[in-house]
Amino acid sequence: MKKHKEKELNAFLEKTTKALELERAPKNFVSSVMQQVEVRKANASNIAYTPLVSSTIWVGIALMVVIVFGFLTLESNPVTLDWFSTLKIYTVGTMDFLDTVSKSFSVSDSTIYALVGLLVFMGVQVWYLKRFFAQRQVLL
Repeated sequence: MKKHKEKELNAFLEKTTKALELERAPKNFVSSVMQQVEVRKANASNIAYTPLVSSTIWVGIALMVVIVFGFLTLESNPVTLDWFSTLKIYTVGTMDFLDTVSKSFSVSDSTIYALVGLLVFMGVQVWYLKRFFAQRQVLL
């Protein structure tokens, strides 16, 4: 029974495939495809690379970071919370917890050096990855 069905199926498939004609490509198919490829390559090369964040902004961010860390390392006076008194927040309730937090918060020199080193290495890594991905030509 199964052999009979397989024979019928094979005969049907042979008949239908013989009835189908082979499709033929137009005469200048390859040349027209290659012309379209060349046009797309020419259009793709006209696209200029524009970074999301410009170099001047990166320089500004780096300058701000250097100024902040320079201020932290060169400042010898402890940070005071006198500006709270100008806002009269002390009338809301006791602010003893701010005194304990400000007294317990201190940054050692080695921590600052470690943060500066981390920032330097992160900057080098960002520069290296930016150059690496700029050299790769990936079509999106």
